[in-house]
Amino acid sequence: MGKKLYNAAKKYVKSGLTVVPVGIITRKPITSIERTRYRHKKYIEQYIKHWFLDSNFADRTLIGILTGEETGIVVVDVNKNIKNHSLFLL
Repeated sequence: MGKKLYNAAKKYVKSGLTVVPVGIITRKPITSIERTRYRHKKYIEQYIKHWFLDSNFADRTLIGILTGEETGIVVVDVNKNIKNHSLFLL
């Protein structure tokens, strides 16, 4: 799985997205590196390789993409199993 995630993360970064490693179960970032540091082109390849190939948590890692005001990306989480709460109501 590591090589696939590594290649996908590189593609996401190339398209302008900011990636972070997230835990498979928690879906929360598993790194404390400041956002601005790993956005820098000089470091991003090193971090991606470490996060998704080399580190001891690479096999327990998924790709997260930074969202929010800073990135301009908004996420809408829709749960189809909750009565009267759906994308249709939005």
